[in-house]
Amino acid sequence: MRRNKANFIHEAQEVSNYKKMLKDYESKRKVDEKQEYQKLSEQNFLREVERENNYKKFFQDYDNNMGERMSNHLKYVTQAEIEKQSKLDEIEDVNQRKYREKLDKDHMEKEEKHKHMLKEMHDVNRLAYARQDQEKMSKRQQYQKMVE
Repeated sequence: MRRNKANFIHEAQEVSNYKKMLKDYESKRKVDEKQEYQKLSEQNFLREVERENNYKKFFQDYDNNMGERMSNHLKYVTQAEIEKQSKLDEIEDVNQRKYREKLDKDHMEKEEKHKHMLKEMHDVNRLAYARQDQEKMSKRQQYQKMVE
């Protein structure tokens, strides 16, 4: 019986030691899991912060690039279009001026022709009246010679 009692005490101590070891192992495992959880949480947090910073950087770069793109658009596209339109407007103005000058010249030539025609008609009429007057004078003179 003594042996049984000593055996029982020894087995009870082993069970107690085993339970204590399991309890220590379980508490160590909980501490390790807690540390692992904190480590993973920290990594997730850092990843989220990095994503947020990348997101902010992307949109900041996008805004900066948008300003640069707008500047380049104004510089290379809009400016070229403005210059092209300016040249076209200048060509149109030159052509309109030439057209007006041609119309004015044609109008002046027409007026000159009309004046020339009127002057010729006036000269012809004056000569005709002068001839008629001369013929009348001549007839009068003849008539007076006949009467004398």
